[in-house]
Amino acid sequence: DWFAVTLHGGTPQPAHHQIWYWKELSTLIALLGMIVAVIGLGLTMLHWRALRGLSVPLPTMPNLARPGISAALTAVVPVLTYFPTFNVASVFWPVTEHAPQQLTNGLMLWVIVNTAIATAAMGILGRGSATLTSVGIWPAGFHMGRLLGAALIAVVLIGAAYLTLLAIDAAFCVDYRFWVIAFKKFAPWHVAPYFMYLMPMMLFFVVLGASLNQFIIGVGIQRACIRCVLILTNGFLALLAIQYIPLLVGIALPLGEPLLTILSIQFVVLLTFAGINVAVFQRATGSVYLAAFINALLITWAVVPGQATQFAL
Repeated sequence: DWFAVTLHGGTPQPAHHQIWYWKELSTLIALLGMIVAVIGLGLTMLHWRALRGLSVPLPTMPNLARPGISAALTAVVPVLTYFPTFNVASVFWPVTEHAPQQLTNGLMLWVIVNTAIATAAMGILGRGSATLTSVGIWPAGFHMGRLLGAALIAVVLIGAAYLTLLAIDAAFCVDYRFWVIAFKKFAPWHVAPYFMYLMPMMLFFVVLGASLNQFIIGVGIQRACIRCVLILTNGFLALLAIQYIPLLVGIALPLGEPLLTILSIQFVVLLTFAGINVAVFQRATGSVYLAAFINALLITWAVVPGQATQFAL
């Protein structure tokens, strides 16, 4: 009814006959198709003769002690630090020319804090000097050429995904999105902040992939994907349940923070994508780097064009 009153230039749809949800469903299918295309193209490229040298064998056995504690820390600590880091950033990390998005600044502080905690936890739970090999940070036979090759493949994959976005935008004036998740075109003022925010994200996903590596060793691809996705998302799913189940029966959000609670829905979806990429590409390459670079490029793309820029560039 509101559309019928406010929009002009055509015959509005009656309230009982809407079509917007078909558009939303279509862009969801396109979004999932883009993720599948990145994975499929990446695995295909790794089978090319010229790129086969970028992969090394996975370790046969994980080298971290207490996998249950490691999984619990990976699931719980990011949620416990979520509200505090975003709120601290809103006070002590105001927007600037180089960091012009307040919510993204909060995300970066969250990324930095969790990277530091995960690194410390791996050092405590690790078993001697073989830990770097075990977690895929420096596997046997790995060298700088393979690291640079992984970075190049990641750029090609996400660049190809972005070109498909430009194509569907030109053809249909839509992008990859569903509800609060969107992969949008870059505006000129997004480019410089993207690369600034990208650096902490890359380090975060290297460490995150290392912490998950033990859960993909010695199991099939389906189980590896399920393990990684559940470890990364269970904490945020619990947070959403704590917040929204009372709301559904008329009680205010127990923890407050309505905006950050909505934002945590994006965490569930994006961390699902990240967990699948970790399981697929760390198994395929024997190291953390290709998955980490793909995740950093992909998720920073989702974040920066999708958040308000509060500093005039």
